[in-house]
This record gives sequence, C-alpha cells and structure tokens, in this order.
Amino acid sequence: MRRVLQFGFYCFGLSAVQAQYTEVPSTAPREGLLVEMDLISHASHHATQVPHNVETTSISIGAILLSKGLTDQLDLQFGFELWHEEQETVGGETQSVSGQGDGWLRMKWNFSGVESEGPAWAILPYLKLPLADNDLGNGSFELGIALAYGQPLTNNSALNATLGWDVYDDEAGGHDHAIYSSAALTGNLSEQLAIYGELGCAIDLAATQDWTAEIGGGVVFAFHERGWIDLAVYVGLTDSSADFTPVLRCGWQF
Repeated sequence: MRRVLQFGFYCFGLSAVQAQYTEVPSTAPREGLLVEMDLISHASHHATQVPHNVETTSISIGAILLSKGLTDQLDLQFGFELWHEEQETVGGETQSVSGQGDGWLRMKWNFSGVESEGPAWAILPYLKLPLADNDLGNGSFELGIALAYGQPLTNNSALNATLGWDVYDDEAGGHDHAIYSSAALTGNLSEQLAIYGELGCAIDLAATQDWTAEIGGGVVFAFHERGWIDLAVYVGLTDSSADFTPVLRCGWQF
C-alpha cells in the first residue's frame, strides 16, 4: 500500500513557525523547549485505473516535533508520529493499516546569517528511526539532509525555501533516493495573525514518473506570546499527488 502523503512523508522532520512544510533557518532557543504538533492531517487521493478505481486515504494524528537549542546557531530535534492510518479501496474492497508512525532525530545548524535581518541559511541532517507499527514503516534506519533559506522581503513579509535529499531502503537490499523542495511566502496582517502560500514537490528517483506537487495556503494565529495555531489546505498538482489535504497544527514554546 503506497502512502498518499508522499511530500509530507519526505518532509515530516521539517518544521516551520509559518508554513507547514518549508523550514526556517532560525534555530530553537536555548531556554526551554519548543513543541510543534500536527494535530491532524487528512490526505485523500482518487486514481482512475484499469480495471478498478483506487481510492487512498492517509490520516495522521499527533505528529510531534521537539526542539532544544544547544547554542544560538545549533539545535537538536526529535520527532515522532503518535498515530497513522493508511486506507486503500480497490474495486470496493478496502484494506487498512494503522498504528504508531516512525520517528526522526535531527539537528539544525544556522551556519550563515540572521533570518530577521537578511538572507540566512541552515543545514539539517536527520535520521529516520524505525518506530512504526505493523506495515506503516519498512523497519530501517534512513538518512536525509536538507538546506533551508530565509529572508525578509518587507517589514511584514518573508520568503523561505527548502531543498532536501532522502536515502531510503528499497526493500530489496539496496537504497533509493528522493529529492524534495518547497517555498513559502508569509505576510503578517497583525501582531497575532499571518497568512502564507506554499508550493512543494517531491521526486522519487526510482520512479520519476510518479513525482508529486502540492500548492496551498494557511492562516497562523498567535493566541499567546508562546503559542500559535496553524490551519492550512493543500491541493495536488499531479496525478500522483494527494488531491486534497487539510492540516491543523499548533506550537508552544515552554
């Protein structure tokens, strides 16, 4: 059973204060702990195939990312997915698997610039931890790395972009590779409210014809000086992409 959230799958470890997939180069503060969570995401896809139509649904609840600043330019992060379900219906017959998802251990180094002042860059190596239940994961440790860029455009707007590379187990004793990228434009409407638009794509180099792309936008509301909530909706741009994906996320700086 293939995963609907291909782009989200590659980018799970990539988190941003404003935008769902695109990473920011700024690191978590050394004081306290930054907690970010996708409360729920729901991706659906309908493919017309011969001889049957295929409907696929992917639901994730409680995808959590914990970030702790080690220095002003370096942080350490741990992510895990509390519950995930994949459901596939072919010719009226439905199969599903559910349980805990995989985990991620990663580090972010803001090696150049300060994002609030001008162009800034960060590099993010990460390791997937095989924590998933049932058939949700492949039971393998897998590596990846991402490059994040960000800069202000005006006093109330900013541009962020991410480029990443994943190495994953092909389940035949070898490894395949995937490349993903995304970009987001964010505009602050007030001290508490911001909006953003985002575009992302992912290419599995073992099956380049099944590349995915999504476009969407969201609203971020800061309900407290330490907390925010983020609601976004994405639509697929290719036949292999999820058709429709709403995501609700929140964050809190302890």
